[in-house]
Amino acid sequence: MEEKSIDRKSEKLGYPMYEEDEIDLYELWVVLKKRFRVILLTLVIFIAGAVAYVFIAPPVYKTEAVIFPIGGEKTNLPSILEGLPVPLPSVADKVTVESVLKSRTLRERVIEKLNLMPVLFKDLWDESRNTWRQDLEPEDIPTILDGAELLEDLISVSSNKKTGTITFSVEFPEDPHMAYKIAQVSLEEAYKILNEKSWSLAKKHRIFLENQIKEVLNKQKVLEEVYLKFIKGEIKEVPIVVDERFISKIFKESLNYENNDKFDIPGNLKQNLERNIPIAKGMNRNLPEYQFNYQKLQWQFEVLKNLLSTLFQQYQIAKANEVKESVSFQIIDPPYIPQKPAKPKKALILAVSFVSGLFTGIFLAFFKEWLNNARKRYSENVEGQENESVS
Repeated sequence: MEEKSIDRKSEKLGYPMYEEDEIDLYELWVVLKKRFRVILLTLVIFIAGAVAYVFIAPPVYKTEAVIFPIGGEKTNLPSILEGLPVPLPSVADKVTVESVLKSRTLRERVIEKLNLMPVLFKDLWDESRNTWRQDLEPEDIPTILDGAELLEDLISVSSNKKTGTITFSVEFPEDPHMAYKIAQVSLEEAYKILNEKSWSLAKKHRIFLENQIKEVLNKQKVLEEVYLKFIKGEIKEVPIVVDERFISKIFKESLNYENNDKFDIPGNLKQNLERNIPIAKGMNRNLPEYQFNYQKLQWQFEVLKNLLSTLFQQYQIAKANEVKESVSFQIIDPPYIPQKPAKPKKALILAVSFVSGLFTGIFLAFFKEWLNNARKRYSENVEGQENESVS
């Protein structure tokens, strides 16, 4: 009695009654066969759209380069820098190869070197006048920052943690040679940026030693002039050119020094120093004053010789450490001129459109069948309610 009262209440409220349905594969097949036209029409629409996109979309060419970062190793610098009052950066402050490849600075340099602004914004460029279109407002003229943002979408950088390599790829529509040029110039400019930005601890140490060696060589020239004047008799008193203040200054000076890549360490310095001293040793001068001044010369030459020998050893170590700490990369697979477009992928697009159209058509077929059945049940329910009201 209670179930019948509930059913009557639901009928009065206009809610249709459902019986429990079981999944029947044959009924599903009947629905698919009945709505075959819907499935076929949907499939045709999807495939036609995919074909149209394949023929309309411009071809995109892609080139890749695989590089291997080198350098950046931590090194233990000699203790000669321990007494320096100048704060030095840590090794962790170095610029990485991947960050340079992703930097805006690199993209701006590539745009300027290849003059890419007219290429990236060819719709806004007037080729006949070789300038931007005259109908553009000043704020509508693209800047190099706009070009860098657009170029960012064409460049991708990915790293392989297992092999340690970095893949640098460039995609460019319609022009395979431009894709190759962008990749090639990007790697060249990245190498330059790394050389400019890499200001490592070992490099500062090497520059510091270059500066100190030049100071000592200058003192050597002054001392040689004093020596020549002394043996010619032009002076009797030999001044102290190399004193404790000068030696301490060598190791307390700041690193305010401009790098000179053409710096050349003179060879056979020991022979050059000892070549002048025997001239004075061979002279028959027995005067105490002369011997005293000669010993002052000999002592100062000996100090310079030992000082230069120590600095040269430290300089060689600093150069070796700089090579280890410097950040660069080695090109394993260079960029190439693509022969076939990478996009659009016609086979993949057609396959995806076929599968998507098929599943969408099946969904629409079942949805349309369910909608028709719901309408029938609703109309039957309304007719039943009308018959009951008439009776």
